[in-house]
Amino acid sequence: MAKYRESDVYVKRELKERVLRRVASGAVPNVKSMALYDITLEDINQLRNVNGLEPLIMNVPMFLMSREGRDIQGRNEGDYIPDQSEFVGEFIPEDEQEVEQRRREPTPQPDERPADADTQSVDDDVPLAELQAIQNKKYTGKSDYLSISIWMRSNPRQATSKRAGLISNDTLFNQYGRPNTTQSGRFYNFLNFLGDEYLADFTKVTTEAGIKHIRETIYKPSPVLKQTSRSGAFKTLDTINQEFATILVALREYPKYNATKTTNRSLNRAYQELDRLYSEVDGRIKADRLQNPKKGKPVLPWPEIIKRVNKKFPSKTSKENLYLQLYDAFPSRDDFKDLFVDASTGVVPKTKQDLESVSKNTLFLPNNTTRKSMKNAYLVLVKYKTVLLYGTRTFEFTQAITKNLMNYVEDNEVLQQGKVPYLFGKGSMSSFVKEMLNAIGVPSDREGQITYLRKSYVSTALSNIKSAEERIKLSFTMRHSPSASLIYLRKLQEEVPIEKIPDEVLDQARANRFRLDVA
Repeated sequence: MAKYRESDVYVKRELKERVLRRVASGAVPNVKSMALYDITLEDINQLRNVNGLEPLIMNVPMFLMSREGRDIQGRNEGDYIPDQSEFVGEFIPEDEQEVEQRRREPTPQPDERPADADTQSVDDDVPLAELQAIQNKKYTGKSDYLSISIWMRSNPRQATSKRAGLISNDTLFNQYGRPNTTQSGRFYNFLNFLGDEYLADFTKVTTEAGIKHIRETIYKPSPVLKQTSRSGAFKTLDTINQEFATILVALREYPKYNATKTTNRSLNRAYQELDRLYSEVDGRIKADRLQNPKKGKPVLPWPEIIKRVNKKFPSKTSKENLYLQLYDAFPSRDDFKDLFVDASTGVVPKTKQDLESVSKNTLFLPNNTTRKSMKNAYLVLVKYKTVLLYGTRTFEFTQAITKNLMNYVEDNEVLQQGKVPYLFGKGSMSSFVKEMLNAIGVPSDREGQITYLRKSYVSTALSNIKSAEERIKLSFTMRHSPSASLIYLRKLQEEVPIEKIPDEVLDQARANRFRLDVA
């Protein structure tokens, strides 16, 4: 061993193998080490590929790029620059000049450096994998699926509007594929679902033909495309829609599109149309769930719930009884939470311009001065789950319910000076509904609280309607929910093929503009 240690050739080979081992684990050698040990960028990327790492992009002299085309002195013949050439240095973009300046700073001689310094970069000793991550974050402007996938998974977005922090890696990789992979992730799956031309140019999804193709593919997929590769089973509509959702995210987040903030009206309109399609499909999925409760967890018929609440809470102005009256007239999610009561002398907003001034969900009540002629309590919803799709919604309650509301507001001093006039208080109604359902004897292992009410209402309604006209009228009762119109639209299709349903009916279903008084 001592004899071999005396050989410069042996020592150099041993040090080179040490460098290569560290490269295999994600370290980055500096250019001087690469030149000293004759390691090319091609060698590094081959080693990284074997070890499951993405290729490295870095500035190195041409003779260190590859072994191909070298002359006997080790130079790339086609790129040889004479000593007296006017070319000095190389072009470096402004945002990389600072990094490059550090690269060009004097490097200590080998005998002045630590024994393990051969693989350390003068870029603050940044690991090779980290440098590659920085490279992946850069926007290339390309529109092929792989360029977008790499950028999306390298630039994690905010998780949700309700949860702080960035989206988890698991979710990100499920959507846009894991590092060092190409044909993976829901984004790839959906574009592959559409065809090779969409993989090559994602922009095609924003064209009129692309949007039409997406709609047709979602609703009428061929068995071959719909089949999953793992089990051979068909994909559910829910799975397809989860894949479709990645298209919308990419249109919002990828800098080339930035579809929700762009000044390109054509692109923004295309995004809005795709977003409506997603909500439509999502509504169809939820409609199926509402119509088919989980096995072993049936829901009580809606009349039975009303009967039990009336028996347990007989007063029409009790909180429980009044809540169910409102829900029966206007089924909702949790839209009665933080419901502001307005009995002031102000104008009741009925015009589009007046409605734009309403900033919170508000219940407008009659008064003895400026609203003497007002007979019905008037609900304005500006904050609810699907507001971006359907906008501000309004609803007038019956005179009987309005009378009960007025009495409840007076009995509970809702409009008392010095307090915020919320009808049922501030915060979610879920806990309240839970206590109410417990009180009337609904099994505690039920599916949710307000969700339980929705399922009871919808399943009962669907079992009672007998004609297509009734189904259309009934859709109004849940008009601010995308699932509602689609429940009835799907039932309508059982009697009338969709291609024969009038366009205005389909438009109303999508816009949720059905009315109870439809003739």
